[in-house]
Order: sequence, then structure tokens, then C-alpha cells
Amino acid sequence: MRTAPGDLRNWHGHANSRTIFVAEASARDANRSSGEHVEQTLNRRKNSRHRLHCPVRIREHGLDAVVLTSTVSDISLDGCYVDTLQPFPMGARLELTIMHADSEIRVRGTVCSVHARMGMGIAFVEVDNENRERLERVITAQKERGVGDSF
Repeated sequence: MRTAPGDLRNWHGHANSRTIFVAEASARDANRSSGEHVEQTLNRRKNSRHRLHCPVRIREHGLDAVVLTSTVSDISLDGCYVDTLQPFPMGARLELTIMHADSEIRVRGTVCSVHARMGMGIAFVEVDNENRERLERVITAQKERGVGDSF
């Protein structure tokens, strides 16, 4: 199927964001070959992300054993990005324990973006009040230290 310039296809991306692939280059990009994919990103997050570098233990929902130990590279009140060479598949239901300073933040989430050999975005789907307060404290501390500038 041939598409018109600017026709949007294949939505995917980080938690609450969308990456759009334009099926055909627009007229202003005429120097590109017809059919080339041009990537654009729209941020649809409700809360801003903040850089954070801390360990995380991940297990599949319902299993007792930790399946993966890795690193969170950014976080928001709605989700996080985990750096890993072996991300879980899209839609996988996970239980995360994010270890920051002297506290642990426990959440349940769903994989909402996968970047092969790089990592995965996880949308938080269940965060109790105690863990939400811990998450808010971590983000506030990052802001105050100037380490967690939003992006």
C-alpha cells in the first residue's frame, strides 16, 4: 500500500509517548528517497521524566525468583526506563524493586517500549500510597540536587 506524504503509521515509543514513522518523505525532504522512514517523537507524558541512575530488581508478575537485575536510567511518577541488553517483550507484566539510597520502591508495571540490546520502557500500573510517596521523594530530591532535570 502506498501512502501520501505525512501519513502516520506504526505508533510506538516510551511510556506515554509516541514515535511516529512517516511512510514517505515529505516534499521538503525531497532529497530523501521515496518510502524512507523519518522518525519523529511526540511526548505525551503526564509527568516529566528525570534522570536517575540506580539499581532495579525485576521479576515477572506472579513469579518468586528475580529474573533481571539492572539499572533505571530515568523515572517519572508514571514509569521508568531500564537499561538492559535483554528487555522483556512488549506487554510483559513485571514487578520492580527500585533501590535508591536507603529505600526501596516497589511497583508493578507493563513493558510499553522495547529497544533491542538497549532497554525497555515500563509504565507503572500499580503503585500503593507508601511507594508513591517514596517515588515522589526520590524525584523531588533529584530536582533539588539538579541531577534529575526533566526532559
